[in-house]
Amino acid sequence: MGDGRPIEPQFASAGQPWLRNGTPPWHMWGGSQKITTRTLGLGDAPVEATQQLAKVSYKRPETWNFLFVAQIVGGSAVPDPGNGDLRVRFDLIVGLGRTMSILTAEAIGFENYQFLWTGPRGGPPKHLIYTTQVYGNNRTMDTAPALQRENLITNIVAQDIQANVLVTNVSDYAGTVDVEVAAYFAPSTHVRPEWYCDAPPEVTFPGDEIGGR
Repeated sequence: MGDGRPIEPQFASAGQPWLRNGTPPWHMWGGSQKITTRTLGLGDAPVEATQQLAKVSYKRPETWNFLFVAQIVGGSAVPDPGNGDLRVRFDLIVGLGRTMSILTAEAIGFENYQFLWTGPRGGPPKHLIYTTQVYGNNRTMDTAPALQRENLITNIVAQDIQANVLVTNVSDYAGTVDVEVAAYFAPSTHVRPEWYCDAPPEVTFPGDEIGGR
């Protein structure tokens, strides 16, 4: 310094753990699980199973798109008479800055699916349900039953997201039901500051973003 020589730029490592272990930063933004639930029979308590599907830690506010999926993939034969009833509830916990909110209500999730079928049809039908929009709670709170859902939601605002699923089997016959559930999240605009670093590709694109070219 002061000897007339130009100062060489110093590039600090991005410091993200995926630079060391090769895991892309968005590897937790989506996930799927196969869940097997038992049916106990008519008059027994519902059988529930819970699982975390996705966890987003983005470190800055963003608008997020989402996709939820559920598909029955197998199960025990349905007797005659026998009625199947499987319910899938997606719950979200979102956070931004110092604040967090749980986007669910008692018995009502952020998104809710229901599979209904009647025996005898062998196992439960391998039906698929998926959505990229949900209906939130009505904007008007009233003790009378709500006849219309007013609150269409197409994206959410957050920097941290945790998606959990609750599968409840209330079928009235003894057996099992297998369901695959998944949740996916992606930012509406994904611009990472390291893309503009004057540095080697492994620092500039630490998640291998250019690998698909």
